Amino acid sequence: MLERTDRAEKDARRLRESHDQDIADLRVAVEDLKRGRRPLPSIAALTGVAALVLTLH
Repeated sequence: MLERTDRAEKDARRLRESHDQDIADLRVAVEDLKRGRRPLPSIAALTGVAALVLTLH
């Protein structure tokens, strides 16, 4: 069996904290991307209407 040492415990704790911070950072980045994206269906609809108007005139 493996024996856990204080050093191994500290290393594992530091890795978990780093991992948790990385996940938090990624979540913030994803939310920023979601907020900044354009609603594609509405842009497609506007493009279709504009093409129809240009075709009829």
